[in-house]
Amino acid sequence: MDQEELSEEHANAIKTAFKIGGLRKLHEYLDSENNKWKTIPLNIAVTGNSGVGKSCFINAFRNVKRGEELFAEEDVVETTKEPTPYQHPQHPNFVFWDLPGVGTGAFPKMEYLKKVKFEKYDFFLILSSQRFTENDHWLAKEVTKAKKRFFFVRTQIDVDVMKRNDLKETEVVEKVRDDCLKKLKADGFCEVESKLFLINNKKSTTYDFDKLTTRLIETFPAEKREALVLSLTVLTKDVIKAKQTALQKRIFLYAIASAAGAAVPVPGIGVAVDIGILFGAATDFKKQFGLDDQTMENNALALDTTVELLKKKLELKSFIISASVKSVTGLCASVAISKGTENVVKFAVPILGSVIAAGLSYAVCVGCLTSLLRAISEDAHTLNEQMMEMLSQSPSISDAFE
Repeated sequence: MDQEELSEEHANAIKTAFKIGGLRKLHEYLDSENNKWKTIPLNIAVTGNSGVGKSCFINAFRNVKRGEELFAEEDVVETTKEPTPYQHPQHPNFVFWDLPGVGTGAFPKMEYLKKVKFEKYDFFLILSSQRFTENDHWLAKEVTKAKKRFFFVRTQIDVDVMKRNDLKETEVVEKVRDDCLKKLKADGFCEVESKLFLINNKKSTTYDFDKLTTRLIETFPAEKREALVLSLTVLTKDVIKAKQTALQKRIFLYAIASAAGAAVPVPGIGVAVDIGILFGAATDFKKQFGLDDQTMENNALALDTTVELLKKKLELKSFIISASVKSVTGLCASVAISKGTENVVKFAVPILGSVIAAGLSYAVCVGCLTSLLRAISEDAHTLNEQMMEMLSQSPSISDAFE
């Protein structure tokens, strides 16, 4: 939601909160709105026969490693006796459900949908490590009848590549893809090209893992799409772009709160902003893009280096910008009060009222946070590209991420 797109209902809620409880109530309301996405339930069902890599996929998508608390045990035999939830480590309302395969003893086909509580899931991922079975086809058709979405996910492509060392890797991948498409089309599935993804759970940087994530975002229920984007921690080029778009729409929340507080005058332009709120926004942005201290330490450890050397090598701008109060106020001072800023000034004054003299403060905050978000997202792209390059060059590094 950009400032130009703010609904009358939302604007009235902001004004009412301020009128009733002043700055405290306003900040409570804005903080609640800013974190509402964390309360939205996201349920993705993962199904398939034993040995297809359901648990491995769930671990990879949540970026959970062996030995960590929420790790889903991986086995070649059927270990799923009932629908088993696996929460995302940072966002408990984002849950992957490991479902028993269709047609197993306790889950016969005719009772399957009722027993797995079919209606609760937002999306279905149907996994296979070889060919998709008759039961897989049946489930896909039932999902379609219920007006829900699904994807076919062909796992263990790396195994196929190793078996066919007489062919180039790209040739093996396309051979597998063509075979899957041919059989799915023969069973009556239309436009299946957009529903089939080939992946290697051990390396999410290869094959169709990126495309799968992007398509999941695009086809997820609209009312939950932003919550999904902000919940993802496995970053790809398209995920980073989607996160930047979602966070840009939320900047007005931080800016209104900062302008309402109007705590610290910025040297040179005489405009007051709340530096604490700007630091809070910077912290939120960094965590979203995997640039927080803990994630950077994990990356540095995997690359056998230090965080400081990694930052220096990659010339990460966001760490310089947001490292101190001086740098943040300097960034605010560098934001031009131009014609482009007048629009956001006109937006803020009717909501907060001239009694707080918020218009100009709001404009500076929007400009400052937009610049900060751009720098952080650029750093995320830089880090992601560098990590992918290093992973592709060193098997030992790759192993550290499994």
